[in-house]
Amino acid sequence: MTTSEQTRRAATSQIIHGDCVEVMKTLDHVDIVFADPPYNIGKNYGRGAKDDLRPVREYVNWALGWFGKACSGSWCVWVVTPPKWEDLYYVNAPGDKPSRGPIVWHETFSTYNSKAKWFIPSYRMLLCYGGDTWNPEAIRVPSARQSKYNDKRADPRGRIPANVWTIPRVCGKHKERVPWHPTQLPFKLVERCVLATSNEGDTVLDPFCGSGVTGLVCKKHNRNFIGIDSNEEYVRRATERIELFAPATQADRRTP
Repeated sequence: MTTSEQTRRAATSQIIHGDCVEVMKTLDHVDIVFADPPYNIGKNYGRGAKDDLRPVREYVNWALGWFGKACSGSWCVWVVTPPKWEDLYYVNAPGDKPSRGPIVWHETFSTYNSKAKWFIPSYRMLLCYGGDTWNPEAIRVPSARQSKYNDKRADPRGRIPANVWTIPRVCGKHKERVPWHPTQLPFKLVERCVLATSNEGDTVLDPFCGSGVTGLVCKKHNRNFIGIDSNEEYVRRATERIELFAPATQADRRTP
């Protein structure tokens, strides 16, 4: 049996019900934290919309609590956030967790609002702090020279993605959509982050597990997965979703 085969056999997945800060205190080591926290915009995660619509000071203190704990080790930390909260994380990142540069996620379309008084936002920020793993070969995409111009000078491996990612968000009747959770990230988005900054056999922690997309990515790409969620129903459903997920073949590893 090869080392790669042994790594794939060893990959595990678990989702823990509880408060993410308290659960993170019990974990010895992970290799990546990938977090898409509530944005304080009134989403109902099982405790009513008001629970995600706190006074600003209260929300900031809560965000700093989980972010500080997530940054307490030597691992890489990803945060998905609307632009409104970007500075909150940038200013409060520990000195030993330098920013690796923000990424703009262009969602391709936004919520229709005929009464909007300004341009409607259609992007979120991907912030990455600390860690030293970088796997550019795992995330290459076709270049314009390849796909548009058929230029023989094009690198046959494709190119490393720029820092603006155009990936449609999951909504409505999207094929990835599950009906039991109010928000989801696209598989392709999470996949690119995980592949770029972790290796097979590494452990990925998602402190706001939600619909379990990060766990699906880890199962497909042979990473150990630890999820946390405060909603017991989400824990149960996400666990079932990951258990039933049949990863793509090795030849099609980057296809959602």
